[in-house]
Amino acid sequence: MSVKEERLRPLTIESNLWVGILFAFLSIWFLFINEYSLALSWTLTSGFTLLFAWLRKCINDVLPLSINWLFFLLLFFAGIWIGVTIGQDINRSAQQKEMCGQVENIYIPQRRGIETFDLVNKQQRLNALPYFSYKNQIHEADNQICVIYSHAEKWNKNPYIHMLKANKTRYSE
Repeated sequence: MSVKEERLRPLTIESNLWVGILFAFLSIWFLFINEYSLALSWTLTSGFTLLFAWLRKCINDVLPLSINWLFFLLLFFAGIWIGVTIGQDINRSAQQKEMCGQVENIYIPQRRGIETFDLVNKQQRLNALPYFSYKNQIHEADNQICVIYSHAEKWNKNPYIHMLKANKTRYSE
């Protein structure tokens, strides 16, 4: 009987450490370009990777190679998912504001992408609001709407809409 060789590239403890350090530098780079949600994601991924390397060292690296890769990939995706989710929650829990205005620049991509619209009044403009979720309400209100939204600019590029309703006064504040 021959022993079947594993075909995955060896994932050593040292390579885990180097990848964790690389992820830490990547998170610092995202901080410099003001992408806080991505910086948090890569910081968590770096921490998970370094923690995984420490855990492997504590158990004397007795796990099979395929299990090492599986844990590494799970921790990688978990760090990114948790960081993005925290960024969305921060955006959702930011101070709520209300704005009434006219819907403009409805963008519907030809193939893939997110349908968006802009809400404009005399004082301000909200860009890239999600269109698909509110399409029927916007058309029923003849493109004159009020939104209650929250937006933490550092954590998310797009505002989170809590409520959308028709502007009954037809006056854009």
